[in-house]
Amino acid sequence: MKFKRHLQRYLHKVRFPLVALAPISLMALGWSSLVEESKVLENNTVSIYQQAQLEVVRGAARSASLYVEQQLEQNPEAALADIEQELLEKFVAPLGVGELGDAWIYAPTHVVFDRSEDFPEAYRGKSMAEIFAMQRINGASHYEDMTASVMAAQEGVDWYIWEPQKAMGSTAWWEPFTQDAGREIAAWTPVEVFSGTEAEQTWTIGISAMLPELMRANGTYGQIQSSIGVMLGLSGLAGSMIWLLWRSECNRRDRNQEIHRLAYADMLTGLANRRQMYAVGDRILADVDRCEDLALIYLDLNGFKDVNDSLGHDLGDSLLIEVGRRLKDCLRQQDLVARLGGDEFAILLHPRSLDDAKVVAERMLQRLRHPFHLKGKSILIGASLGIAPVKGAVRGLNFSQLLTQADIAMYQAKQQGSDAVVVFGEEMQHAAIARLNLEMDLRQAIPSGELRLHYQPIFPLSDVEETTVPQAFEALVRWQHPQRGLLWPQDFLPEAENIGQLIDIDRWVMLQACQTLAQWQPDLDDDNPLGIHVNLSRISLAQPDLVPFVQGLLIRYELQPHRLTLEILEETIIDEAPILEENLHALRALGVRLSLDDFGTGYSSLSYLHRLPIHGIKIDRSFVSHMQDSRENEEIIRSIVALAQSLGLETVAEGIEFDKQLSHLKALKCTYAQGRLLSDGVDREAARAMVLEGALGS
Repeated sequence: MKFKRHLQRYLHKVRFPLVALAPISLMALGWSSLVEESKVLENNTVSIYQQAQLEVVRGAARSASLYVEQQLEQNPEAALADIEQELLEKFVAPLGVGELGDAWIYAPTHVVFDRSEDFPEAYRGKSMAEIFAMQRINGASHYEDMTASVMAAQEGVDWYIWEPQKAMGSTAWWEPFTQDAGREIAAWTPVEVFSGTEAEQTWTIGISAMLPELMRANGTYGQIQSSIGVMLGLSGLAGSMIWLLWRSECNRRDRNQEIHRLAYADMLTGLANRRQMYAVGDRILADVDRCEDLALIYLDLNGFKDVNDSLGHDLGDSLLIEVGRRLKDCLRQQDLVARLGGDEFAILLHPRSLDDAKVVAERMLQRLRHPFHLKGKSILIGASLGIAPVKGAVRGLNFSQLLTQADIAMYQAKQQGSDAVVVFGEEMQHAAIARLNLEMDLRQAIPSGELRLHYQPIFPLSDVEETTVPQAFEALVRWQHPQRGLLWPQDFLPEAENIGQLIDIDRWVMLQACQTLAQWQPDLDDDNPLGIHVNLSRISLAQPDLVPFVQGLLIRYELQPHRLTLEILEETIIDEAPILEENLHALRALGVRLSLDDFGTGYSSLSYLHRLPIHGIKIDRSFVSHMQDSRENEEIIRSIVALAQSLGLETVAEGIEFDKQLSHLKALKCTYAQGRLLSDGVDREAARAMVLEGALGS
């Protein structure tokens, strides 16, 4: 309005001939403004997308680095070329943005990966130094800085043009207004791979996108074309020119709002993204004068990975979109729901009380329990929710801390089972810290030599009262924690599975047990069946390299295979993964004995017993410990023994603590006995003494 008043005052004062020049002057001013506005829109597009690109490649670099470390920790002998290919497929190739651009990886020595259609053929197979030299010769100085940055493995953003003629063809006829010249904007970041190996090197992961295509996709080109049409149609009218400027300003604001939306919205669900949730949360928590009560809900879907794996990622994406809609339906206008990533959501509430927040959480669970009907399929899915409440006027709390509290509560809910809601308490924080400390200590347990093996004898029941010679020993792992003392398996093995250490522990136990067998074997006659039982988890049984690993131990220590018995939990056999049964048959072919542990706990099936190549079953200790209290338990044991005898299988009763239990089991004709009544677990030297005593006695 101020500009309009100045213009009216000017036109009133000037003479008629000068007034005639006013529309021309206004048109000149309008075209100039349009050019500047176009450049601003272009710069905004570049700035927003390059920042988004940089965050994407940073995330990919972190994920790739962690993935390589995990693979090398789990299998130091892994082929680096295979891991490199997995990195390209898992963390780089998915970064491509369709028709807008592609992803690439450069090392100082060579081009690792580049699928860009316009990638110069002359550059393939060349080192970065050669590519840099070719650029200098061809006078392509506009991306020298970018190439030098990539060669030095530095992070950055820039632009470049591989094929100028092709690039010019992708721009609009009004290209002089934007001066984009068919540029591709890029962002890149370094990542160290194969650290600690001979192949250690630094890569630079980058993604690029055609600027004209981005400007076309976000509507910038459409706005410019529209503005030009209006300018041409109203070129003789000063009033129309003023209206055009006003419209251009409105469009500029709309475009900025759209760019802002793209930066702060989840592209799949349309919900707020992590960045927006953090921005809103920090702003509210910082405004302590409002004294607002808040509650943050952290929601994680249960079973979403199974949906993705079995029905495909497209249907999984559709499910996430529908979940977002249902969550929004449960909220009020002032509440905010965001998708943090994957199948995790955060909901920032303004509840009247903590009970109000619980009601909202239960309402969400209720909505998510209803089947999702997607693409002709009915899908049931649950969720685990953690609530972190905060009273108004709380100072010093930032949103990241609040989100951590909600995440801890969600983890507790997930531990309780499906469809649970847990409210955060300080004791959870302490428990989470203790669990984190346990995880950190557990990762060092094997390298620091803190794990121990105890050997519990297994005696033949037929002559257990006449002899103390064991038939076998079960290898039991213990952890000699530096501060907490000796820990039993139930104190650390579940956490080891959570952090991916269980396979390492299983293989450490097998290695130690085979070393012990190698010490005993020279003192044993061929007709002496004494051996060692080793527990094998389901995750270890599912490893493709399990059989070669066991075979390598047998060859390395020159062991008779029948002296090694691997015990698998009965619940493992309900998983019909082909690799499990293949590994069991392959282990049997090696001559290793197999036993089914904790038999009778609810998963038993005659079809499994007939199909699996097992030698014996271990009666679960719960039946043994209660056989004096319940005749039903004794009958169950009698049935298990009879079933095993009919199938030619040995039976081991574990957990024997009383003489009466021993005599009952002997009367039931159970094959072997194990428990504290007969012997606790002993160290290697004590076990060796028992072996020598038995060998000399025989």
